[in-house]
Amino acid sequence: MSADFEVDVPQGTARLTIELFDRFAGHVRTLADESNPAPGKRTFTWDLRDDQGEPVPLRQYMVRVSCDDISESRLVFL
Repeated sequence: MSADFEVDVPQGTARLTIELFDRFAGHVRTLADESNPAPGKRTFTWDLRDDQGEPVPLRQYMVRVSCDDISESRLVFL
């Protein structure tokens, strides 16, 4: 099982980060942290594991995508 996230990276973005948070446990995973990322539509896959490689419980998470100083967050229901 996994979760895919489609991100449209603007041309000229200096830094892209994608982070996942559990509303009970805080930061769970940094899915991407790229300098000078490739622009355009890209798909990132989360293997439902935390930064230590442990499986996460199936529940609600927040994904935060940041391109430089602009961020967007969405809820993900597993």
